[in-house]
Amino acid sequence: MSGNLADIVLTDLLEPVVLLLSVGSTTILTETYRPFAGSVTIKLRDIVHNYLEVYIPDYLDTVYHQSKGYATFSVDLISGVSEEEFDFTAIKGFLQRPDFDVELFVRQNWLTFQPRDKRVEFHDPEWLTCYPLENSVVRIEATFADETISVITYASLEANKLQSVKLQPGEVMGLFPEDPVSYKVWVEVSGQKRQYEQKYIIDTPTNPLFNDVFVFENRFGGVDTIRFTGQKRFNHGADIASALFDEYDLEYYAHPELTVDKNTGFFKSEKQRLFALDFFRSINKYHVFNGRPARILTSDLLLESIPGQLASYSFSFQYSDFKDNMPEYGDHNKNILIF
Repeated sequence: MSGNLADIVLTDLLEPVVLLLSVGSTTILTETYRPFAGSVTIKLRDIVHNYLEVYIPDYLDTVYHQSKGYATFSVDLISGVSEEEFDFTAIKGFLQRPDFDVELFVRQNWLTFQPRDKRVEFHDPEWLTCYPLENSVVRIEATFADETISVITYASLEANKLQSVKLQPGEVMGLFPEDPVSYKVWVEVSGQKRQYEQKYIIDTPTNPLFNDVFVFENRFGGVDTIRFTGQKRFNHGADIASALFDEYDLEYYAHPELTVDKNTGFFKSEKQRLFALDFFRSINKYHVFNGRPARILTSDLLLESIPGQLASYSFSFQYSDFKDNMPEYGDHNKNILIF
């Protein structure tokens, strides 16, 4: 995991060390380190972490290859007449604990911090991201109102690639002869389960006036979706500049401004609250707006709680693209994806 990348520590050095860091045939870093007391410490964590990028998947793809979300890096260390080379593969993300078995972690886990039982609505954009170590299949088990079940093979995954699997509830429901009330998703290799079972519970639609869905890059390098159902308020404004042209004062620049004050609604569990914190701390966040994910900036995070009972967050967000601050022709309140 890129955020847990260990430092390179060299000892017993008599001469400077030249470092070449490459991805494929492209060298992304060349530096010279001079030893102090015979040693050098090389920190690559930030460079590797910021080199990697995770994208919102193409909505037409059942399995989306996050080709920029991981990479194999080559390190070449040259000191005098000696040279050492080695490779490592990094996935974008991190765990808080510094020492862990990363291969075991990616073998057993979806790259998400969402609750294991998650309530979803028909149109929600949903993905699960993983890095399987073997060629594998994604299996879905649907449970129906009469408590019968049906299991299908949904998709195939390639080994050693970061992949996001589309699990939009409406499309999953369409795979079965009748609508399920819930479904479980896991990864399987030769009949053996790998990534744990993630359960989705089909929920009734939320009041559209308060129903806001957000998509974000989580701290594991996956793509997650979260819903907030609290109240919201729109603060419209404009930054307008004018100047004297000939004998007239004329406006020559108008930048529409819109800030949305939003409350999350009360969390039903501590796991839901922690999942929301993962959203707030992401630097890549999107609001599902006018049928598409629009990038946003968030601010003014405030916890509102009743000790031992309920908690919610209030925050503000604004759209990165100023065009999203303008009214759209037609239905302005769509919060479902309509690619």
